[in-house]
Amino acid sequence: LPPLMLCSIIVILFSKKIKLYKDQTTTRFDSPAHIWDIHSENTGNLNLSRFKNQIQKSSVISLDMPLSKMKVIALESNGKDLAVLDHNGIFLGLISIAKLMQLKNQKQIPIHIVKAESLQLTSSLTDSITFFRKYNTDIAPVLDEKELFLGCIEQKEILKILFPKN
Repeated sequence: LPPLMLCSIIVILFSKKIKLYKDQTTTRFDSPAHIWDIHSENTGNLNLSRFKNQIQKSSVISLDMPLSKMKVIALESNGKDLAVLDHNGIFLGLISIAKLMQLKNQKQIPIHIVKAESLQLTSSLTDSITFFRKYNTDIAPVLDEKELFLGCIEQKEILKILFPKN
């Protein structure tokens, strides 16, 4: 058993660097071989309004929060980015948790916000997949028809919808 464990550890360590073929991608979203199963007819017909209960406000910070509270939210988040709201609750963009954790001063936050589009409740699952790929993120902000911020939907929730466990 110990040799098998050692072999498994070595395979895991080296498999991240070794690719089976030259143009291998890191995620199935980026792979041309998986376009058919992700961008099927179903993903274009299903919109986010059907999955309102998956939209959450757990990966969201506001500029009126103290930096220490923002960092606590970042540590509690399972993702790599947070949605940033202004003092009025208007969506400004995304900030990397890694960058946020390095900041010493709250005044530095605006320069690290990546301006991003947002999804609407009428957006399709295909739109959300496109958003994740375009911004290389794992959360997508969702606004209602009045452009009010509802929360974020996580990439893993979209994957659960697309590939349910049977």
